[in-house]
Amino acid sequence: MFLKKSFLLLASVLGLSSAASATTCLCEIDTTIKAEMKYYRMGCNSWLNRLIKQNKCDTWDVREIGDRYAPLNLPHMAGNKLILGYVGHWSSSDQTKNHIDYVLLPAMKSKGISIEYDNTACLATSDSEDLQSYLLKHVKPQLRKNQYMAMKGNQGISIGLWDDVFGPTANFYSYVDTRRTKPVYPTCAEFENKKCLGPKNFLGKLLGSAQVQVGTTGSCKNQQDQLVQLICDEVSNGKYVWVKM
Repeated sequence: MFLKKSFLLLASVLGLSSAASATTCLCEIDTTIKAEMKYYRMGCNSWLNRLIKQNKCDTWDVREIGDRYAPLNLPHMAGNKLILGYVGHWSSSDQTKNHIDYVLLPAMKSKGISIEYDNTACLATSDSEDLQSYLLKHVKPQLRKNQYMAMKGNQGISIGLWDDVFGPTANFYSYVDTRRTKPVYPTCAEFENKKCLGPKNFLGKLLGSAQVQVGTTGSCKNQQDQLVQLICDEVSNGKYVWVKM
């Protein structure tokens, strides 16, 4: 059941657009591992609360993913834009392309709605260049004139929504968008020499080896606008930071 509340829409969750139109906010929960679903629901509630406090949602809901290849079922009162979140497991940008093909794009074409997608899981934008090319060559030609798809994802292993506790620099993100020709990478200053998640961290022990970021990489832009690769490495006993490769 959707809750309704009148708000002035200020901007999108991805910071890439703004519009004075009705916006629906949905957050989806992975159902693959039943024992973890309660934590995913907590994450979705936290994600939605951030948007609601920023007056970005006219309607909102949390829902569980059923058939992964079924087109997204939009609510009857959905507006012109959907801000979509996801909390759970993910494998790669190839999975992202499949998700867009089978789940998001059919809903966009049938409803004429734009989607801003915030995938908080691991590896959703693991190959940002390929994903951006896919959006331009495959997705954009199927959209109407004023429609768009924008996405924020993590290039590598994600710590999910624990960034409130551990710090926002742990999730090495990037953006892709049908309105752009190239992916948007974070500045290296956001990550270089900032902490990442290792097996000796309290959170690393809590989340388990699957969420440890040591050895994983991400791309960022330096002050000369050059693309640089950083890696999560142990620089001293129990201290893990993003450093240049």
